[in-house]
Amino acid sequence: MSRNVESVASKIEQLLAQFSDVETFLNQDGEAFALLSVNSRTHLYPTRSTEFSEALTYLFFQRTNKSPGSTAVADLIGVLNARARFEGKRREVFTRIGKSENTVFIDLARRVQPRY
Repeated sequence: MSRNVESVASKIEQLLAQFSDVETFLNQDGEAFALLSVNSRTHLYPTRSTEFSEALTYLFFQRTNKSPGSTAVADLIGVLNARARFEGKRREVFTRIGKSENTVFIDLARRVQPRY
């Protein structure tokens, strides 16, 4: 195996280990979502979104001071999508207002820019 392939494989393994606890699920339309903590705040991301990919890249860099590379991130997202589809629960994802068990969530439409 070439050194480059080994490096990509190693980064994929590191990513899988670092993000093994990311909670994934499907919404009411069958779209995969993930809950991810960034800067002490929990964010809900569609797993196919650019923002999710960037958050994973950011967190990996924060922890290792290295770039994971786009191939490793794409492979991780593929695994997380599969986990959502085959192991995750179904949850409703709401826009603006929603209720889950004993909690009501209200989006006050305050636009917050991510701090990277």
